[in-house]
Amino acid sequence: MNDKLQEKVFDIKEPAERPEYIVCSAVYVDDKKEHTWQPNNIKTGYVVAGFRHHNCNNTITELAGTEIPSVCGFLTSKTRFVDRM
Repeated sequence: MNDKLQEKVFDIKEPAERPEYIVCSAVYVDDKKEHTWQPNNIKTGYVVAGFRHHNCNNTITELAGTEIPSVCGFLTSKTRFVDRM
């Protein structure tokens, strides 16, 4: 396979040049604590990712033992949490 065809087929670009896109649903909970391995734009709180928002909310409820306030949004290909606004 020649280089031009391979570039076209596999869309080979530097990560910084690739457009940002939605990867999955996510729910953000701000518990005012710092957690490791969170999206780049999240300083306190944590993000739970899932196939659909209700999957994320169910996981949070199971872990916390009760429903807690949260923000529905999405994780992007550039490791950011974005809400629906």
